[in-house]
Amino acid sequence: LFYKYALDMINTREKAYLKIRKESQDISGIIELQASSVPGQYMVPQLISDFYKAHNGVRFYVELSDSEKACENILNQKGELGFVGISNNKAFTYYLLYKDKCKLITPKTKKYIEMWNNRHSLAMCDFNEVPLIWREDGSATRELFEREYYCYYGTKVNVVATINSLNGIKQAVAAGLGVSIVPSIAAADIINNNDILTFDLEDKHLDREFYLIHRKDTVLSPAANEFKHFILKSFEA
Repeated sequence: LFYKYALDMINTREKAYLKIRKESQDISGIIELQASSVPGQYMVPQLISDFYKAHNGVRFYVELSDSEKACENILNQKGELGFVGISNNKAFTYYLLYKDKCKLITPKTKKYIEMWNNRHSLAMCDFNEVPLIWREDGSATRELFEREYYCYYGTKVNVVATINSLNGIKQAVAAGLGVSIVPSIAAADIINNNDILTFDLEDKHLDREFYLIHRKDTVLSPAANEFKHFILKSFEA
């Protein structure tokens, strides 16, 4: 019985794949995307690769910036679809794709090794006057943390460097310049890094959300509309 069920599933999948391949010839054109750093580096590449396998007449243009800039570019019609970490503009239709927890990354110094040996998570009160390596203005992660930190302490964070690159931030942390806050999806590749430690954050309000967006007053091209539905299907629970 199980074998028949498994075989039926395989056959159904193959039929669906053949149908997609047949219909893929009708989908072509350039899909212009705007994305903030985290989804642009850790979500979009796999999505466009998977979509291209079924629709090889499509070409992609992807521009990476921060969430505010990505939204601004979509408003200025410099792309049809966007991937961002904010949801504060009524001009857009928002689709929640993914919820993520932020992580603290630190250099692997004696101070942080001792902290990590005692506890693998930290709270907002542990950040007082800690030197932070930060993303540029417009970063949703930065905006979220600075807002919550100010509410907690009534003062600004101690930013020692601003770097417009997640990889650059990781390298600066590894070199001992300071610590940083990154979404866990961006910290996943740090596990095997011998120069960086990763801590959970106890503050639940520091969790991140990532959205697919498009303008409400714009009709998507057939290719972009098909890609939108593909994305939503990919993130269904």
